[in-house]
Amino acid sequence: MVNMNKGVRLVLTPHMDGEVIGMGGTIAILVKSGYQVVVVYLTDGAAAYEGRVLQGSERQKYSSRRKSEAKEALGILGCASDRLVFLDFPDARLAEYVPQAVDEVVDLILSTGANVIYAPPQVSTTQIIGRPTK
Repeated sequence: MVNMNKGVRLVLTPHMDGEVIGMGGTIAILVKSGYQVVVVYLTDGAAAYEGRVLQGSERQKYSSRRKSEAKEALGILGCASDRLVFLDFPDARLAEYVPQAVDEVVDLILSTGANVIYAPPQVSTTQIIGRPTK
């Protein structure tokens, strides 16, 4: 049997939907080409809903819904749900958690063996990506 695993590609996104909107086609091509794609959601994705900030159980419910939608969308692209990592830092407040997020991302890079990392250009995500590489 031929090993189709060409390596691990890590996709960082601040919240659910950014990975599909920003690089859904790339994810599908990577998976089809034999790469293991690990998608890391930095926040809980529940900062705002219809223009208002959610709190408590309402926030948790919305975050859970977004996670389910992300699993479904990534499944369509061929990415296994066990390759999705939800770090659950508070959405819209990621900048407050940069040191912890850096630690989590570095741990994921080391534990997955990812040697290519994709990330959108959002400021707080850039801070997280930039620190481990310096």
